[in-house]
Amino acid sequence: MARLIWFPIGLACATLAAVWLQTAPVADQGGAITGLSRANLAQTVADMTVKPHVAGSPQQLRVRDYLVQRLEGLGLTVEIQRANGVRQTPRFDRPIAFSPVENLIAVLPGRDASKPAVALMTHYDSVSFAPGASDDAAGTAALLETARLLAAGPRPERDVVFLITDGEEQGLIGAQTFFDDHPLAKHIGAVVNVEARGSAGPATMFQTSSGNSALIDLWAKHAVAPSGNSLSSAVYRLLPNDSDLSVSLAAGKLGINAAFVGHQFDYHDPTDNAANLDPRTLVHLGQFALTTTRALAMAQTLPEAKEDSIYFDVFHLFVVRYWQGLGWGLLGLALAGLVLIDPKRLGTTRRAALTQAAVILAATLIAGLACYAVAKLLYPGGLISMRAQLAQMDLALWVYLALCFGMILGIRPRPATWLGAMLVAFGLALASQIALPGASWLFVWPLLVSLGLGLMAERFGAARTRLQAASLILGGIGLCFALSLIIYAYVSIGSMMPGVVALAIPFILMLLGPLITPWGDGKPARWGAVTLWMVAGLGALGLATSSPFNARHPRPGDLFYLTDLDHQTAYWASTSGDSELPGQKGAKRTFEGLKGLVLWQTPAPVTAFEAPRIGFAVQGETGQLTVSTRQRPRQFVMALRPSGTLERVRLNGKPVRLPQGEWTRFRTRADAPIDLTLDFVSAQPGTITLQYLTATDDMPDFGPRPNGPPTNWTILSGTHAVLGSQTLTWP
Repeated sequence: MARLIWFPIGLACATLAAVWLQTAPVADQGGAITGLSRANLAQTVADMTVKPHVAGSPQQLRVRDYLVQRLEGLGLTVEIQRANGVRQTPRFDRPIAFSPVENLIAVLPGRDASKPAVALMTHYDSVSFAPGASDDAAGTAALLETARLLAAGPRPERDVVFLITDGEEQGLIGAQTFFDDHPLAKHIGAVVNVEARGSAGPATMFQTSSGNSALIDLWAKHAVAPSGNSLSSAVYRLLPNDSDLSVSLAAGKLGINAAFVGHQFDYHDPTDNAANLDPRTLVHLGQFALTTTRALAMAQTLPEAKEDSIYFDVFHLFVVRYWQGLGWGLLGLALAGLVLIDPKRLGTTRRAALTQAAVILAATLIAGLACYAVAKLLYPGGLISMRAQLAQMDLALWVYLALCFGMILGIRPRPATWLGAMLVAFGLALASQIALPGASWLFVWPLLVSLGLGLMAERFGAARTRLQAASLILGGIGLCFALSLIIYAYVSIGSMMPGVVALAIPFILMLLGPLITPWGDGKPARWGAVTLWMVAGLGALGLATSSPFNARHPRPGDLFYLTDLDHQTAYWASTSGDSELPGQKGAKRTFEGLKGLVLWQTPAPVTAFEAPRIGFAVQGETGQLTVSTRQRPRQFVMALRPSGTLERVRLNGKPVRLPQGEWTRFRTRADAPIDLTLDFVSAQPGTITLQYLTATDDMPDFGPRPNGPPTNWTILSGTHAVLGSQTLTWP
């Protein structure tokens, strides 16, 4: 019986430590090493976040003037770059964003102005309903503290540009405007960016430019409590996500990026305020901004782009880094270990181990699908349902973990299971080394630890106390390390892919193998699995029957009034299902051009409205489309589809691309009237099909009201939306 206790102890300790590692590290929180002032950081965030400050709004002008005053107080001269910015995203269907922007630019002169400058970049606009404490007042506070300390310290080797962009939330428009149009952009050789997607957790370095080995070395040598790994960087390059750094990377600049992602419920939400921002996280972001910018600014030469590194931090203490080719050497070492292990001395055979490897893969897949199914049952869809899922993510994690831990005991682990888990890890390490080298370390290093335990088991016997102790300590540390990455992935993408938690199964079986096998002998495994699945079921039932919304996680509203100009009708509408609608069941509606817009609607009385003014004229081969409004829409989105080839297309003077026969979306959420001019040249007759939706803050007083405040995700709530389309023909 005593042998059974070590597995739950080791698993519990590793899991709790991995969860604890999701908080920001406490190193140098008082600023004794870096000089960062926690009070200054907090005060800047509080001053900036009195109210939401979307681009173009009066509140944004207040924040702009405040930041100019702060920078000038440091002895820096501030330039305001004003423009009607435009950016066409290079990914997917190439949507186009536009907005008025006012970038703030200050330069701290270095000893040698001829050397490429380093820029520290952040943005100061928020979304419509969020005060923006995390996103990105925290980054701006880090920039101001970095500027204060660099200005007061030794003169840097090169110029340091402090770039605070506008219109980031509109689609990286301020950054695009700067790197397209400002002469100083050509002088910049490296960019440090700071961002957020939550309000807590470590500030993790998650993105770099390609050929990052020298840049990683510099970052790692100077970082305080470093957080970052090549897995995050490799995966981020595959995702549709963007930040301001994406613009500078496209311009060919060296770049490095950090953000924190804990408590994602606060992301783009009214709760993203100064009170909810973890002060430890704020300091950690400041540490990244200061140490990385200062290291680049003081370097005699900027890091050169060479090969990419494989790298990872160890519990925020130090960074392991090596060139990608060494990954093959580690795989060779792991293969040698697998060959050297004698399965018979572990009480199994290679055939049994291969069979168990297949069982482990199947169990991992089934557990992942089960986690996904539980999430779908709890949160069936719609934006309010997604907000509920984010509000309960921390509690749901324990449901998913209990489900996966039960699966481990459900397969009745035995010595063959331990060896089979090693084979699974080797296969994953090999696949990642081939397809995604930056991820290979996650599998190969725990595998090497497990192989070491396996060789110990051959020599001393799997039941010996010293092996049990080694598995508890070394395996537990390795498992804590692996689980911390898995839980971080869950924190980052768990609302979309909760099944990522199931990746814990092969790691647990591999690293705690000697502690698990006593559970595979009959009843302990069966009863343990049933108990854990009951815990998961009761936890899921608790989540389903309790409200996810409270004062800390307020329920958003998602009801608006819709005028349909094409059919001369009106509706109560929602983007979160017909439960938000009054009276009868609503009809679901999608749109060909306005991709991603899904509405549920039920009839409403028709009332007065103001539609956008659309002008169109063609003279010879030159055409012009204009769209304008007197009001300041909270949301404006338009889709165009030309029947033929349009050349020299320019939106407000900026070149854009409108592919023939395809829909291209235009959008803005700036607090400014729409003033859009699209010029083009066409040698042939043709048509442009146009769809649009504009929403303003004048929902009719009659009828029902939204069930809560709007958020950035339920941005139409409480508005009067006008939907229309036109077909424009020439000659």
